[in-house]
Amino acid sequence: MSIEFTEAQTTLLRELWHETNETGRRQLLSAHPSEVNEALTLLIHGLANEAGITGDFATAWAWMEISKLVVQYLNEPKLVANHLSQQGTLDFNRGTLHQALDAWERALPLYEPLGASEELAACLTNLGIGYHHTGALKRASECLTRAIEIYRQIGKSDGEIAALNVQAMVVFETGDSDTARQQLETALNLARMHQDRRHEAQILGHLGVVYRHQSDSTRAIEYLERALALQHELNDERGEASQWVNLGVAWRDLGETSRALECFEQAREKFQTLGDRRGEASVLSDLAIIHHAQGEYDQALSLHQQALDMDREVGYRSGEASDLGNLALVYWDLEQWDRVEEYLQGALAIHRELSDWRGVANDLTHFGLLARRQKRWDQAIQSLEEARALHQQLGFRQGESGDWGNLGLVYQGRGEWDKALDANEQALVIDRAIGYREGEASELNRIANLWVERGEIARAIGLQTEALNIVQQLVNRDLEVRIMASRAQAYRQVRDWTQAVADYRAAAALIETVRGGFSDPRDKMAFASDARLTVFVQLVLLTARNLKQAMEAWEWVERAKARAFLDQLGSRVSSIPRGARPELIEREQQLSADLAVNEATLRAIQSEEERRRLLHLVNSLNIEHAKLLSSLETVDSDYVGLRLGKPIEFGQLLELLRA
Repeated sequence: MSIEFTEAQTTLLRELWHETNETGRRQLLSAHPSEVNEALTLLIHGLANEAGITGDFATAWAWMEISKLVVQYLNEPKLVANHLSQQGTLDFNRGTLHQALDAWERALPLYEPLGASEELAACLTNLGIGYHHTGALKRASECLTRAIEIYRQIGKSDGEIAALNVQAMVVFETGDSDTARQQLETALNLARMHQDRRHEAQILGHLGVVYRHQSDSTRAIEYLERALALQHELNDERGEASQWVNLGVAWRDLGETSRALECFEQAREKFQTLGDRRGEASVLSDLAIIHHAQGEYDQALSLHQQALDMDREVGYRSGEASDLGNLALVYWDLEQWDRVEEYLQGALAIHRELSDWRGVANDLTHFGLLARRQKRWDQAIQSLEEARALHQQLGFRQGESGDWGNLGLVYQGRGEWDKALDANEQALVIDRAIGYREGEASELNRIANLWVERGEIARAIGLQTEALNIVQQLVNRDLEVRIMASRAQAYRQVRDWTQAVADYRAAAALIETVRGGFSDPRDKMAFASDARLTVFVQLVLLTARNLKQAMEAWEWVERAKARAFLDQLGSRVSSIPRGARPELIEREQQLSADLAVNEATLRAIQSEEERRRLLHLVNSLNIEHAKLLSSLETVDSDYVGLRLGKPIEFGQLLELLRA
């Protein structure tokens, strides 16, 4: 019996022989036949893996077909197990997680008779990684715990460190970030003790991710930059690319869009150099998320579509599902609900196909939120209950908590107060159990809002004060603003105007502090959501009508108008919709040009006299702009609004000004 290779396979093997150096050839020819067999298959697997990492799955599977023929001919259990293990790795890289897990599970019993072996531990580690990605955290932890035990028995420190690293991230996914951080620090010390610099870099990167999740952005960036420097030193280009992505996300969370874009472009360049289309597609998605946050929806849709096309091109199904979900989120903000449902259905179908249950749960959560948005209460409850049960089964407690919180909002919307309170209290219990402090603060605020509905204002204010104490320790300014505005609203219910204004003033100061840290005007605009702008509107109303402080009310009007107008024209980012009148476009562009000329001077103004001149100038421009708005058709108004969401409603401010 002999192996019959196709002509293409024979060509590949000739290339393999010629690419193997002379020493390697002599070792193969002089070794024991069983060693030759294993060395040959491992070499073939290495080439298949190399092709798979870059997304060249056609070449990868061509090598695996050769491996299959060799293994079938030799019929040695260990070689069969090695083949299945490599097949699982390729399936994992391709994003077909259920096939990867199936291959590794089939390899596992073939390795078992070998006893405590490196191959068995590696297979268990792979299973841990795979189940981690599907959200089956309990099974992932079981596999990784056993792998760590075997690595310790055989004295394989690098394998132990790798498994410890993954196990810590499994714990992190359950929401227990403190325990995850401690486990990563243990793994880091072990890596340094064994001078394992490759794993040291990976662990530093994971610590950066954990600190980012804990809202400690300064320390997160410190660890990520250390990881990046070490991977650069080790010439680990793929690791560098991944850390550039993590750094980009950290800067994005801080609102430093320019720095985030620089990091993502560095990552994209690295992935392009490596020929890694899958990695490049993921960076396109990250870039799209920034444009989405800035209200640049056309650009966001274009980049997400490019990522989708690229993932489909290389057959990366998991990435394809993520891209569809991202497209759904952009269409959500555009309120194109049919498109939202279409893309969510596409993502859900792929996640089910891949047995990616965490992805399925996430999609079900979004379906529940969509149904809530459309006041289809029964459908919302059904989807969120399915998501919650799945998160509970997977051991993903933070996801379960989020579903309870969303169920609370649905019950509140439907007028079922007792069920709403129970759901939010369930979420609070979980958040406290896993140490998820941001979630705890959010739930306390939601429960407080429910008590406001019942007229239990003192109780509500007590809960909101507790929430503020938590969030101030976390330095989450956005959440702090929302809770402070909620407490101000509670004070309004009992006509405590002075305390309500004090909270609104503090919230406004926080908003200005955060916005002042943004260098890109588009970020300033994106941060000016309706909820945040309500703070300024309420300040005007309360100071003018209730506290009778007309001058302060006027000052808040002027500050809000000036900021909004400068942000809007300062962004200078727009797309011209069909139908916009040429004379309107010309006038708006002239306003933008005038502002651009004077922008540096305006920002440098310090003296009181110059400030008054600034207010006069901005007021004049504002009045002209308001007149322009009042004469526009809808399509023109969309253009002047720059499709980024007007930072403040000029008509509303003019009404306040007249009052």
